[in-house]
Amino acid sequence: MDAGFSYGDGRPPIFDRLNFGVAPGERMALVGDNGAGKSTLLKLMAGTLTATSGRVERSGKASVAAFAQHAVDGLDLASTPLTALSLASAGAHTTDALRSHLATFSVDATLASRRIYTLSGGQKVRVALAAATLARPHLLLLDEPTNHLDVDAIDALVDALRGYEGAAVIVSHDAHLLAAACPDALFEVGHRAVVRFEGSFADYRAALRARAAATAAAGG
Repeated sequence: MDAGFSYGDGRPPIFDRLNFGVAPGERMALVGDNGAGKSTLLKLMAGTLTATSGRVERSGKASVAAFAQHAVDGLDLASTPLTALSLASAGAHTTDALRSHLATFSVDATLASRRIYTLSGGQKVRVALAAATLARPHLLLLDEPTNHLDVDAIDALVDALRGYEGAAVIVSHDAHLLAAACPDALFEVGHRAVVRFEGSFADYRAALRARAAATAAAGG
């Protein structure tokens, strides 16, 4: 994409001549301060927001799936995970295939047959993630997918991402997820742009501490 975006109403632009792209199979982590525009960038990539200048180009053959922080709100709480995934796939998968896919996200046979409203917050997130990845999209956009997940569920998500063959762009505050899923592909969002950070997530956290120390010293 080569684009800019502003929410208007006299507010300054979030991005100005943003130049950013994702290659097939690439794994990227978006990092930056709260409010820097990470979620906005994902929405531009997903097509739920339209650039206010420039353009966002997508391959006509590429499918995109997004998982937002409130994806569980789209689940039919009265249905079961099996039913939800069967409807999402329009019957294109067998029950065994759906069970296997759910198991990838630690939703076992018992949970797969329970009403979704009886599941915990973390279990509902796992079901929503399973639904988002069922069609094996070429590009998966994850916005804070670890909210409500316990350590085991996060590990299951990491394993699922490792087995996923498409590209993924992840926004998360979870250091374990980013370090495991995107160890060396960090992009810092801020100052109306996206810039690749050369180093690991641990290097990025060290850089943040150094910046904070420099700012404190300058202020003192």
